Amino acid sequence: MENEVQETINNFISTKPENLNIIGYGSCVKEQFVKGSQIDTILAVNDTFEWHKKNYTLNKKDYCKKGYFFLQSKSSDYLTKINYMSYLKDHNNMFKIGVISKKNLEDDLLNWRHGIISGRCQKPIELIKSDYSLDYAIKMNRLNALRSSLILLAQTECQEIDLYKTICSLSYKGDIRMRLGFENPNKINNIVNGSFDEFKSIYSSLNDDYYKINGNLKINTHKLLNEVNQLPITLQEHLSKYFDDLDNLTDNDIEKLKHLIELYFKKLNLKSSIIQPMKGIVTNNSFKVLKYALEKRNKSKLGID
Repeated sequence: MENEVQETINNFISTKPENLNIIGYGSCVKEQFVKGSQIDTILAVNDTFEWHKKNYTLNKKDYCKKGYFFLQSKSSDYLTKINYMSYLKDHNNMFKIGVISKKNLEDDLLNWRHGIISGRCQKPIELIKSDYSLDYAIKMNRLNALRSSLILLAQTECQEIDLYKTICSLSYKGDIRMRLGFENPNKINNIVNGSFDEFKSIYSSLNDDYYKINGNLKINTHKLLNEVNQLPITLQEHLSKYFDDLDNLTDNDIEKLKHLIELYFKKLNLKSSIIQPMKGIVTNNSFKVLKYALEKRNKSKLGID
């Protein structure tokens, strides 16, 4: 049976053109409505240009003139492949929807092209409308997040919660919003503490002898090193610049591997965290962008997400 948020999202999305998948995420979705928050959703569609063209006919109020023309240009597809429309009113609720092609959504999940979708889906989400290919892509994204995080924690003394915090942190490393104070500095702790059981359920189901919990976390570094060559292609390409052979890594390579994985995520997130807000400024009118930025800043100061 649908919960209230899922029903609200489905009712809102039913006013839009056809979609293939719907993902709900964020505090409003996971905590069953947070006062004053937007309901965050991602729509996967066949063709984003056609989708916006149809939606402009059906829901012209969703767009500012400049934003619509941008969404019909090739520039809108630059780097992150997703564009968000904010503060879309439906009855007593406000929505933010990100529209992306299904092909690009699954490509980011599998290959970490820009990190926007993969980062979202490494944390607990609501799959409101899914299918086999999306389920598989999310599973592989999470498996690779698990592998990467365990490498980052290898040869250190840590506990189960440290694993989930590390997984959650992957999408925030290098994010310019964290540096500029537009995100709550305690965001990672808040997400994990509020969704510990979901993190445990998600990642324990993917644990194929990668780790054991016996008080502290016991990490199988041998298995992880043997599977570095199964990580997303963009990460493998990054690592191959510094390692001659990813198939024969040893314990002596772990510290270097940690540093390079950390660097990879910082570069990935920095680029996306700069480009995506710039696209948002063009897509949405300046009042909406300013309102959103001030809200994020104020929430950060208050220590809420």
